[in-house]
Parts: sequence; C-alpha cells; structure tokens
Amino acid sequence: MHSYEAFTRFPDQVNWDTVDKVIFISESIRRELLPELKLEIDKTCIIANGLNASLWSYKKRKPGLKIAYVGYINYKKGPMLLIQVISALYNENNDFQFHIAGQFQDKRDLLYFRQMIKELGLERNFHFEGWQKDLNTWLEDKDYILCTSVLESQNMSVMQAMAKGIKPIVHNFVGAKEIYSKNYVWNTVDEAVKMVTESQYNSEEYRGFIENNYSLKKQMVKIENLLKEETKYRYFSKGILPFALEEKINLDLASSIIDQLEIENITKIGFTYTESMIVITQYYVYKIAFTKKSINMLLKEMKKYEMIKQNIGLCELVLSDIEIIEKEEFIATKAKKMSSIKDYKDAIYILDILRRNCIGIKRLEGVFKENIFKTLGSLVKFVDKKKIEKVKNKIEKAIEKNEFHIGPVHGDLHSRNILNYNEKIKIIDLDRFDMNGIQELDVIHLIVDHMQKERGINWFNQVLELLYGKDDRILNFDILLDRFVSKEKFNDLLLIYSVKRIEEELNNYFYDPDSSKLNKIWLRQLDDYIDLLTKQSVLK
Repeated sequence: MHSYEAFTRFPDQVNWDTVDKVIFISESIRRELLPELKLEIDKTCIIANGLNASLWSYKKRKPGLKIAYVGYINYKKGPMLLIQVISALYNENNDFQFHIAGQFQDKRDLLYFRQMIKELGLERNFHFEGWQKDLNTWLEDKDYILCTSVLESQNMSVMQAMAKGIKPIVHNFVGAKEIYSKNYVWNTVDEAVKMVTESQYNSEEYRGFIENNYSLKKQMVKIENLLKEETKYRYFSKGILPFALEEKINLDLASSIIDQLEIENITKIGFTYTESMIVITQYYVYKIAFTKKSINMLLKEMKKYEMIKQNIGLCELVLSDIEIIEKEEFIATKAKKMSSIKDYKDAIYILDILRRNCIGIKRLEGVFKENIFKTLGSLVKFVDKKKIEKVKNKIEKAIEKNEFHIGPVHGDLHSRNILNYNEKIKIIDLDRFDMNGIQELDVIHLIVDHMQKERGINWFNQVLELLYGKDDRILNFDILLDRFVSKEKFNDLLLIYSVKRIEEELNNYFYDPDSSKLNKIWLRQLDDYIDLLTKQSVLK
C-alpha cells in the first residue's frame, strides 16, 4: 500500500478478513493505518518499491547549478515550501537554475506559482518543462534532485535521480529518515541551502545507496519469499485438527514432505489424530506418515488391509488401486480421488458387500454390551453420575428391543474413505475395521458425517438435531435407511452410535499425548450432550 492509496476511501471498503497479507511500502504508512484499519501487525509487512538501477545511466558528478524537481505539484508535495527553497537558493547564488518536470493538479497552485515567481524575480531561473516521457535523459544534466513533500511512502523520482549519481535534497517528510540516510534529509530552508552549496558530493554513494537498499532484484526476492511463506500452508486446514494436536504439527516438515513427493494440484490438507497428514489433490488422496507414531499406525493399517484380503474377499475394494510410497523418514499411501455420496451408489456398493458377509442378526449381548457400558462408566469422572445412569437406562432399553446385523464393518465409513475411479470402487483407512461389528452403525456414521460436514457443525449437535427430529435432511437418506436400517431402529441406533463415537474420541482424538489431559472444550460439549440425552423428549 502506497501513501496515495492509504489516505483515500478505498482502504475502508476492503474486507480485510479475506486478505492474507498487506504489503506496505514504508513503515510510516503502516504505522498510521494499522489502528485505523484495525489490522494485526502480523498480517502486514514492509516491502519498498524496487528500482532497476541498470536502466538509469550513471556517471560521476560534482556540485553544479542545476536543481531538479520531478512530480506532480499539489498540496502533498509542499508547493509553498518548494518556492521558499528556490527563493533562498537564488538569493544565495542567482546563477542557480530550477527545472520542474511535472504537472500542476490544482489551478490555485499554478496561479500562486505565477505570482510568486514574478514577485521573487525568478523568471529567468525558473523552468517549468512539463511531464517528461524520458526522465532518464531529462535528468542527465541535472546536479541535484529536490523533494519538499509533507508525506511520501518513498518518492521514486528522488531514487531514480540518485541511481544516476545525482545528490538528493530531501525534506524531512513523515517517515523520511526511515527511508533515506539522515545525511540526505533537511528540516529547514537554511539546511536545504547548505546541503546544495556545500562541497560534499559523492555520486558513488548515492548510486550505492539505491543498489544496496532498494534494488528491484532484492525487492522481488522479498516478494517471492513472502508468497512462498503465505502459500506454503495455504491448503492446511488446521481447523480439523484434534485440539490437542494444534501446536504439535510441524508444518515446515509437512510442507517439506509434500515437496519431496512432488504433490501438485493440492486442494486441501488436514491431519489425523495419529499426526498423519491427509493431502487431497485434483486426482489423488495421500495419507502420509511422518512421525514415529504415525508411521507405526500406517504400518498397522497396511497389515489390516492384508488381513481383510485374506478374510472376506474384499480384494476388489482394497489395495489394487492404492500405491505405497516409501521415503527415508516417512511412508505414504496414494489412492485415487474420493467420490461423492450424492447418489449413494458407491456407498451402497460397499454396504451391500459388507452386508452379504453378515454373520447373523442378533441382540447385543456379551462383549457388545460390556463395551458400551464400560464407555459410559469411564465418563463418570467427567460427567454427573446421575446423568450417566439415565442414559445407561435408555441404552439398555434400546438394546433389549432391537436386533442388529453383526458382521464386517469399515468403522469409519464416510465419503472421504470411498474412492471411485474408472467405475471401480475402493475403500481406504481401514484402521477401525472389525469383523464383528454392528453393520447399521456404518450407515449411521455415513449419514451423520455427511450432514455435519454439509452444515459445518460438530457431530454432537448433528446427532441431537436428528434425535429431536429437527433436521429434515434425513429424508434425503431414505434410500440408505430403507435398504440397511429399519427406521424404527434409527433413534436407538443414534444413541448407541453416540456412545461408540465418544469411546473412539476418548481413546484417540482428545487426549494430549504429553499431559494426558482431555480438552476442556470437548469436555464441556460432552457434558452438555449427555445432559440433553437425559431429557424426556428424547427416545421416550
């Protein structure tokens, strides 16, 4: 952002929440605008305009009599101060010649200049030469470049002249000493006159100042580095991270691995509780392990893939379209891109195969019941015991009056784990696969996951809305419910699903590996959720 943009109405019209980084040309402009725009300083940076000095012919110069001014003449440029400096220099030596390359933007300034040039007797020394198409040539015979502005973000015409070896005479505008050496800056008219009339003149220094501080190449490198930094994590979706992992993921390492794999066309990146990275591209889904913890988990998943191949003939679903990529420090699985479940065909194909391998329709007893009640029992230290007992009684009733399909289940069936490529259906992420699970829960999870992602809410709220009958979108899933889940069982299954889901999150997602403390936000949500489950209006 330049000074000529900063003090207009336009910054107030920008939705800064959609901006990743604001580049200011100078610190003084940033300092002025930060509080007005309510911007955090971390969202901004300073990158000055760059100058290609090679485009400006340089020669070693010495003190002379030709003083140049370049630019518009308006209130920002200090026109009255300009006249006073010119007059003072003329009074010091009436051989000085003053050359103006620019335009008047206000007729009042033009009228004032006409009057004062005549009043001060400058008619033969003042040369207004208008806008210059070839400033390099026009500056060639000039000895000094004069700036009388009240505020600038940089003033490129001064820097262009310096690149030619011309001595700068710069008024101490707001921020001037943060841009130029204090040796080039003056406060009073007398100081300006002294800088022009003294013998000190060093063309090499002026050119070197530009090359060392404002070269176009250096500024472009800064911009390139900024873009790399800002886009480096552009697709990282930290919002889906388990709370306890937010500060533990090394994004630099993650980004480096993506570079090593030469992954292109990335649309989104996220992380699992095992600190594996999920990278979604235009055509592929990668699951990448890059810590000891995640590598071990991925190797465990590979073994499960093999086990499934041996057990129920899911070979057509698993592995044949999955490529394993091994590197020195990490392993990745690469699968064809996810399908959508809008028409449910892919999901039905998976569920049909699992259902065909069902080992029976049974009541939940033995280990099934024990696991569910064990989970509820573990919640006593987090949630009021009376609430837990009420929920337990409801689940007991739900279990007693229903029979469920027991057999192979995916355990985490959702659209992101279902792949469709060339009409060939695949499933991935089988770390929760169970040969003896409740098959209806795969369907419930598929539906709940789709609905919550569609609305951007957490699963607690989504399940409650379904239990209370407040989400009519469930009607969109009739084809799945009619085929795999009796509608009479739906609410009972939601309740059982809730407990299973809580168990998974207790075991996997919300424990901090270092402190073993549950996330407070999740605990508060859990307490509210259990409280609402105890209400009489749910599952009468």
